[in-house]
Amino acid sequence: MLLSRCEKNPDTDWAMIADVYAKPSVLARLSDAERGEMLGAWYAVMRRCAERLEKVWKTRPLNRQSMVVRRGDDSSTWNTVAQAYNAARAGWLACLQSMNALPLLDAACPGKVMRLMAADLAWWHQRTGGDLDPNTKVWAELPLPWEVLSGRLTCTRADVEQACQEAGLDPAESGWTAGPAKHRVAQFNPTPELVHGVTIADPVWASLLRSAGVFSGKRIKPDMADDAAHGLAAGVVVSDLPLRPLSGGE
Repeated sequence: MLLSRCEKNPDTDWAMIADVYAKPSVLARLSDAERGEMLGAWYAVMRRCAERLEKVWKTRPLNRQSMVVRRGDDSSTWNTVAQAYNAARAGWLACLQSMNALPLLDAACPGKVMRLMAADLAWWHQRTGGDLDPNTKVWAELPLPWEVLSGRLTCTRADVEQACQEAGLDPAESGWTAGPAKHRVAQFNPTPELVHGVTIADPVWASLLRSAGVFSGKRIKPDMADDAAHGLAAGVVVSDLPLRPLSGGE
């Protein structure tokens, strides 16, 4: 909705929007100079994050084959910086793609960084029949990103594509050699957790959600879903929050 409003406004600052939403439709509105500046900025952020990750790695190398956290691992720092690095890398790739400059990856293509997974979550994943994330296999196969960005080691697009092929991944669709192909807003579904939050802010509104079946995590009751006054069927509240009933002399 906000993006649609910006598209209708001739004074929209698309360069500012591209800083947080570097998608092809947005980048296409920038000048070559603006895209060049953004390309350099994303690369600089990517390098700073890689340098920070290297410091954590040198302090205590992680289990690169599984990326399961062990006692003594600084998982908080690693996961936070890894997420920042991957976001900067995605923005950098999006800029390259918007400039038809992805062939530059033939010379240097630093890989993504995997986050650490909690040991209990990894155990549960295996117990329920899950397997290692194929992206972890690619990460373990390629040179460490900070070694590539510093020029100490070489990692080309061909290297990344080979590692992805061995892991059963499409290198472009999985974000290893291109920006995300599609970007969708997740569909909203009322959940019990939502009701717990609403209970704190407005108990009456939470009561309505409970009556509709949201609190139990079940499908919304038909009679409540058809009530256009609240819009629960679409997962969107279109009415004002119900007022608390007054009692006594209040």
